[in-house]
Amino acid sequence: MRKLTLCIVALLFTGTFSSTFAQKGIEVGAYFTPGSPWILNSDDFDNGNQLDFRGTFGFLVGGTVGYNFSDKMGIQTGLGYASLGQNYITAFDGITKENQYTYSRSLSYLRLPVLFKLNGSTDKLASMYLRIGPHFDFLSSATYTGETLTSTVEYDMTAYTSLLGLGTTYTNIYKKLVVGLTFEVGGQININENMKIITLFHLEGSFTNPEGDDASQINNLIEPGATTLSGATIPTYPNEQGRTGNAWNVMAGLTIGFNYVIAVD
Repeated sequence: MRKLTLCIVALLFTGTFSSTFAQKGIEVGAYFTPGSPWILNSDDFDNGNQLDFRGTFGFLVGGTVGYNFSDKMGIQTGLGYASLGQNYITAFDGITKENQYTYSRSLSYLRLPVLFKLNGSTDKLASMYLRIGPHFDFLSSATYTGETLTSTVEYDMTAYTSLLGLGTTYTNIYKKLVVGLTFEVGGQININENMKIITLFHLEGSFTNPEGDDASQINNLIEPGATTLSGATIPTYPNEQGRTGNAWNVMAGLTIGFNYVIAVD
């Protein structure tokens, strides 16, 4: 009887130990975050009828790899692609919405996040899940698009050459590196000991200004009423000459992801 009791105790201890540390180890995952990005700048709000903000669609997609220190805490990094930007429309008096100018800034980045992860008990079917930490965005592309009644113009803003034929090329309209903060909170579904599905509310914002020193110069090159060789009217670029305000990339969205834990002893 004593041997049987010791055997049962040993089995219970082994099971408890295994359950407690089952989530310790390497965790890999993938995610997709559709959302609404904005480029906020106080100077843009002061532009009156030349610039009104419009809703913009953006997204994040990528993979993560991390290490769980315990069944509830870990750290993650990875590589992602961020599609951000801002849509605008003019609001001139006496002109219908259909006849206003529309224009947009589209920015894409390669993203390197460093996130602290905290989750609830993995013994339940569903539990809390939270991620927070800095992200580092490396500029991949920057495009300005303007639409009029008759034509659409598009310019590469990573290296923009003056329309006036002066030969000046601006390469610091947008900074090559933007540092921000990511915060996500929601829940995870524990399919089994290793596989998890996460659904999280996503909120992010940049610490550093995504606009470079050349951003304010673009207003000298793209003026209201200017025309291209095709005769298309170019709307005002949403950067005012001599602007002093900082800009911030922000986005709110919903993250859907899948994680797999490679447990270690």
